[in-house]
Amino acid sequence: MTDLHPTPTLSLIAVACALLYAGTASRFLWYQPNGARHRRVLSCLATALIAALFCRAVEILLLHSPASLSELVIAALLFAGAWRARGNLATFTRGNPDV
Repeated sequence: MTDLHPTPTLSLIAVACALLYAGTASRFLWYQPNGARHRRVLSCLATALIAALFCRAVEILLLHSPASLSELVIAALLFAGAWRARGNLATFTRGNPDV
């Protein structure tokens, strides 16, 4: 008997997306405030964003969810922005050019 729903294989684009999502979430997760003000709203937003990024990475890797080239570009831009802001979500959302 043949399998009606074959498991899709992971493409290189999908793996790259998952790694970029995990890297972005990790950067936000390990942010060191170094005396910065604690804002509860941004903390909750960061928690939701980290969870969503990790969930999407797991969804791609374990559930073989497809990812397109446009999603890869978005993931790369998020990754670059998170690292440029040094994991500071307030700086990331504000778009501070001094970073």
